[in-house]
Amino acid sequence: MARGSSRPENFGVTKPRSYAYPTEPEIHNTCNLLEVLDQHHPCKSAEERFLQSSALDKLNKIVQDWVKELTPRGIKEVNAIFFAFGSYFLQVDEFADPIDTICIGPSFVDHEHGFFKIFHDKMCQMNEVTRLKSVRNTNVPFMEFKLDGVPIKIVYASLPYSVIPFNFDLHQANVLSMDDVSRNSFDACRVTNEIYRLVPCNKTFTIALRTVKIWAKSRGLLSNVIGFLGDCDWAILVGRICQAHPFATLSTIVFEFFSIFSVWFWPNPVMLVDPRSDPHRLPVWDPHTNRNDIMPIISPVFPCKNIRADASASTLRDMIYHFKCGYEQCKLIKVNNNWRDLFMPYKFFEEYIRYVHIDLTADTEQKLELWKKIGESELLVLISKIEAGRGQLICHICPTEHLSSDSCSFFIGLSTKKLIVGRAIPEQVPSDVINEFMRRMENHKRAGMEVQVGCLNQTYMKSRTWGRSAMPLIQ
Repeated sequence: MARGSSRPENFGVTKPRSYAYPTEPEIHNTCNLLEVLDQHHPCKSAEERFLQSSALDKLNKIVQDWVKELTPRGIKEVNAIFFAFGSYFLQVDEFADPIDTICIGPSFVDHEHGFFKIFHDKMCQMNEVTRLKSVRNTNVPFMEFKLDGVPIKIVYASLPYSVIPFNFDLHQANVLSMDDVSRNSFDACRVTNEIYRLVPCNKTFTIALRTVKIWAKSRGLLSNVIGFLGDCDWAILVGRICQAHPFATLSTIVFEFFSIFSVWFWPNPVMLVDPRSDPHRLPVWDPHTNRNDIMPIISPVFPCKNIRADASASTLRDMIYHFKCGYEQCKLIKVNNNWRDLFMPYKFFEEYIRYVHIDLTADTEQKLELWKKIGESELLVLISKIEAGRGQLICHICPTEHLSSDSCSFFIGLSTKKLIVGRAIPEQVPSDVINEFMRRMENHKRAGMEVQVGCLNQTYMKSRTWGRSAMPLIQ
């Protein structure tokens, strides 16, 4: 929009906080930030972009051939729609990140047989496909693999058509008449497209989101494990700041991001549009009916829902702490203009005196995926029991996944509620709380699954030379 053009009424649910254009110091700050990003956090190389593009073209051909192979006689001009979304679409991904993709197919290709059986078997037979795994026990089932060395994640949505129209509109309302699994898969890609459409300046938004994600990664926060924020959450938060400052430069957006969310009054929701009424009568997020939501971040496509409904009091507390740290760092950057300091790593395993380590193992990847999901649910119960006890313990979950082919580990840092002169050493977790957690896990356990719980001190954690066999168990 030109400087002399009329101002729009609003760019989101409220009018912008500021219509100000960049000042010379703000432009200078932005140039310095861009220089740091280019030098220390460069974008993907041309070769990496070519490899990704080639892999996606090949996968598109595989998908089209697969759907044609399943087409009943008498149906002509059958096709499927295939495209990438998420961080790849927003151009804020790294080469090592799996590219989020979706295949939108006709009604005669279902999830259970067509996708997870026929398509899975087809991929297994290809030499260029490695590390193939299926994850079904989730709201958005997916397959993940490497194609010619490029990591890709694919979801599938079945439309209620025998032949998909060539002029198919991604955002038309009647796609929500599909089954629940397909609708959830479809929503994942629609959210990305809608966020991009709702921000006033795509270029500023993209670089600001990339900056925030680099900061989040440096602090181990780039994970939606156990209520922490995933890619869509970060995009909505950054998008809301861009809406509030539609003409601001990059550095201002980053400063305002930390300034606003370090003091955000949760559970006030963060949303890019007002939740819309739904013609299909599907449940839509509402502050009255969803009053127990702790950290509502609302998807911008209907049926609008809280995509961070699994946030807990513990994860919210830790997120606010990190936002405040980012804000304090930004205040220093305004003085010394040293953007490298914003991306200094956060050393979780040096932050606390004591830690609880929960280690889950399984003899197959499918069992481990189920065991991990159960562990995440029971971990939140364990934390609530620890913090509700007679002691003064506060739990801090490590948001970074520690996952291998046969094991998954969770870590909890322990601090105290009491304000004591000097650094207080937190007491041990009561054994009855741990025993109850173990009993609950044993009730879920299947053959080939194991669980261990250990209490480790900071010196032990900093060495990082211990293994499962050396882990001191809590009795």
